[in-house]
Amino acid sequence: MLNVIVLIVSSLLGELVPFTAEMMKELETPNVVVSNSDNTRFAFLTVKTQLDLGQTTYRIYVSDGTAGGTKQIAQSTSIRDITWTAHPDVLAYFTDDNGNTKLVLLNVANENSKVVKEFPMHTTMLKWSPKGGVVCFVAYVYPGMNIEETANKDKEIEKLPYKMLVFDHTPVVDEVAYRNGKLAHVFYMIADNEESDFHYTFTKEPVDAMKSHKVDGPVVFPGTSDDFAVSPDDKYIAFSCLQGENSAFTNNRLIFLHDIGNPDKQDVIISPNDKRNTQPLFEPTEKWSRILYISTLTPNDETDITSLFEYNRETGQTRRLTEDFEYGIATAAWSSTAPDTILCTARIKGRTRAVVFDAVNGFQKSILPGSSITSVCQLGTQKYGYVKSTIAQPFEVYVYDSTVPNAEAKELDTTKDGWRDGDVAGETRVTKLTDAVLAKCYPLEPAIEYWYTGANNEKIQAFYVRPLFSPSSAPNTSPTPPMKWPLVMNIHGGPEWATNDEWDPNWNPEVFAHQGYGVFSPNPHGSDSFGKAFADSIHGRWGSWPYEDIMAGLAFILATDTSLDKDRVAAVGPSYAGYMMNWLNSHTDAFAGIVCHAGLFDLNTFYGETDIPRFMEREMKGLPWKPEEGNENCYEKWSPSFFANKYNTPMLVTHGGIDYRVPFDQGFMAFKTLQWRGVPSRFVFFPSEPHYILDPFNYVRWSKEILSWLRSYV
Repeated sequence: MLNVIVLIVSSLLGELVPFTAEMMKELETPNVVVSNSDNTRFAFLTVKTQLDLGQTTYRIYVSDGTAGGTKQIAQSTSIRDITWTAHPDVLAYFTDDNGNTKLVLLNVANENSKVVKEFPMHTTMLKWSPKGGVVCFVAYVYPGMNIEETANKDKEIEKLPYKMLVFDHTPVVDEVAYRNGKLAHVFYMIADNEESDFHYTFTKEPVDAMKSHKVDGPVVFPGTSDDFAVSPDDKYIAFSCLQGENSAFTNNRLIFLHDIGNPDKQDVIISPNDKRNTQPLFEPTEKWSRILYISTLTPNDETDITSLFEYNRETGQTRRLTEDFEYGIATAAWSSTAPDTILCTARIKGRTRAVVFDAVNGFQKSILPGSSITSVCQLGTQKYGYVKSTIAQPFEVYVYDSTVPNAEAKELDTTKDGWRDGDVAGETRVTKLTDAVLAKCYPLEPAIEYWYTGANNEKIQAFYVRPLFSPSSAPNTSPTPPMKWPLVMNIHGGPEWATNDEWDPNWNPEVFAHQGYGVFSPNPHGSDSFGKAFADSIHGRWGSWPYEDIMAGLAFILATDTSLDKDRVAAVGPSYAGYMMNWLNSHTDAFAGIVCHAGLFDLNTFYGETDIPRFMEREMKGLPWKPEEGNENCYEKWSPSFFANKYNTPMLVTHGGIDYRVPFDQGFMAFKTLQWRGVPSRFVFFPSEPHYILDPFNYVRWSKEILSWLRSYV
């Protein structure tokens, strides 16, 4: 019925149509921005899926930071890991070819490109040294083997008439696969100068900087190379790796210093050995003495609030630079033009902000404009390029020029709930990547920020997107059918995560809102952008304070927007939010329908099968068979499986088949319980998907299943 009304109203309003999951996947979106060696231009990679052609295209753009100074210079179906070489005109990137990887150099001045090295396996996380003589990347290799030997062993394994995995130690899992003994190691090559358009060539084979380490190295995440760095004098590599050979049972990471000139010399540990230490950064001078890195404050807690630390090679001392900053540091980079200045991104009250710190005194100096900035780089001495978005604006690239009159960056004021800035003098949008797709649909509905009282009498932040055709929403140009509107309670995973005022390519509120649903997205206790105490408050309380926050939020928005129908409310969410979907189903009848993706159902079995058991020890305050002294068994107290006899709400359960964070049997157990109890239920399974639905075609099908379920029961 709702869809029919939406279509009728759509036809009355003209040619525009509601925003859909198909449109979202067809948006061309930028990833990270990276500046060249003299800070005169920056580059970024975009991804665009053409559903009708069945292909995804990657494009490289270069910009000088002006409104008309952005140009596409390369396009392919397999470009990744772009980075600048030390030459300001030459970019480097990887491309794939039948399981092999090619290293390509691209001269942006004449747009000529050349393959300068090939590898017989997948390599990733490309990084060029500032001086230009060293190139680093990550490859998965068997202990004691180089890249070629690993590739040959893989070929021999493929020829075997049987397929099996054998483990003598608990294996390291990277969310999507058991690696059959392979480890992520940092490799480096020495670059030779060449008189050509490309300036570099390679005559020597890659060297494993971690050859003496039988542990997993940098965290591999597409498009980043943050967990290792090369010193400005080309003499050292700093890298992050797991601690201890049985590293499947730790989230702690060490940072080592590897001597390139003496590769057999024992690597030096420069970070404390009881935290998760990542993202080393050398001071940008050849006479460097300092290395920055990002570290958790609590041992074995990968979701802990992170802080910025400095290691001094001359004194051997380590100090915390962000002692008085209560929010987590996501990324950091030294300024290339301003000594002792560090440019960071930090998650602050539902937004990712760009914050500038002083490396000597440690205080924050200023904050760049922009609601949610996911990547930032320097351009000249007083300009910055960055990727910015909101819930109602997909990712685009902007430049901020602090020399423009009245373009002074605002001081960070975190005392104001909901503080944000709007359009700022000096900010220029340099891309219009998403305009063509968005021109086809009704305007996206800006989110309203609310604060309400939740558990423990604390204020809880939420973002609310109104139904597209409600009386107060954007395209109110025609009479609206006299009806109440359904509501979706959109809960985030983590739990130490947050719903930000930024574009969400997974659980996008606009897709729901344009189908006629109000979307309320709270940040309950445990959310990570409100300080360490708020994030840690969820430990031992998985089903209490967050549950109270969600129910209080439901009551709040129903009282605030009286056009919503209290009898047509749904709850949706993934991962920890999937856990909460199971918890809601067994603890309230307030919802007409529920969608649970990759949700935890039984916490005892989950501890034994997840790739992050130490995370659960922190969250549940102990082991399933041994709670911490003075604590009850939280695995049983907060496990939805112990309340399965109360399941009554129709629920759609979805899961990926290669999800090693929350293995799919958790979803299947919930589904079987619903079936046994005779509750309307459906299990949608994607065999090739990990913790999230990443394939764009699978995503569109998955979204249709979710909307169909909501139409049936909400």
